[in-house]
Amino acid sequence: MVEFLEGLAEALSPYVRALAWWHAVPQPPPSKLKGAPKAPPNRQSRMAARLAAGGEPDLPELDPSLAPVVAYLFDAGPTSAAGQHGSALSWADLQAWQAAAGIYLPPWQLRLLRSLSGEYLSESFIAEAWDAPPPWERDADRRR
Repeated sequence: MVEFLEGLAEALSPYVRALAWWHAVPQPPPSKLKGAPKAPPNRQSRMAARLAAGGEPDLPELDPSLAPVVAYLFDAGPTSAAGQHGSALSWADLQAWQAAAGIYLPPWQLRLLRSLSGEYLSESFIAEAWDAPPPWERDADRRR
């Protein structure tokens, strides 16, 4: 069962991390001129900017049989409001979501959602940098 759960998390992680990168609102780049007025920050997510420009976000291929797991993640969160940046979904968050949605998942699926929530949150922090490369480029660099 552990290998199965790890395999699902491994299959879904690139897609969830890519969504987090696209959903991020990057911080403005640092000004190189001392005393120069700061440009107003662009408060659009990367995805909103891409769609506004008439493009589509680049996303890894997702096996259609796994799409419901991603839908559950985003219906439940994908993260919990806590502090400045939030936190991964807690057991209480998932319990409340299940009760409100009338969906009752087995414990292994809840563990998978918690794991994916952590992946999304982690990538969200990284993706706030104005020059953060997309996770698929970082993953390709690691494989070399």
